[in-house]
Formats: sequence, structure tokens, C-alpha cells
Amino acid sequence: MNIIEGKLSLSGNEKVAVINSRFNHIITDRLVEGAKDAFIRHGGDEKKFRPYFSSWCV
Repeated sequence: MNIIEGKLSLSGNEKVAVINSRFNHIITDRLVEGAKDAFIRHGGDEKKFRPYFSSWCV
């Protein structure tokens, strides 16, 4: 199996918004936590990570 790896390096100026549905929050809350963790581990500023929660789905 081929393994493809890359490097993600952030400058700290990036802003990220994650939109999360409250439907099935047991799963979606974990996804937001994982996205935040990855953003911070790659050099993102925690203050520039904004999760938004929606009570309805499109």
C-alpha cells in the first residue's frame, strides 16, 4: 500500500469556521474537536478557530 503524507504549515493568520449541526451531536461534536485539534497542531491560533452550531439541517 502506498502511503502519501504531506505537511501542513500555517502562519497563524488563518481563520477557520466550522459549522456543526446539533443533530447527532454525539458524532458531530467529536468531529469539531478533531478539526480544532488538527488546526492547532499545525500552527493555527486557537483564538481564530470558531465553531458555529446550527439547530437545523439543509
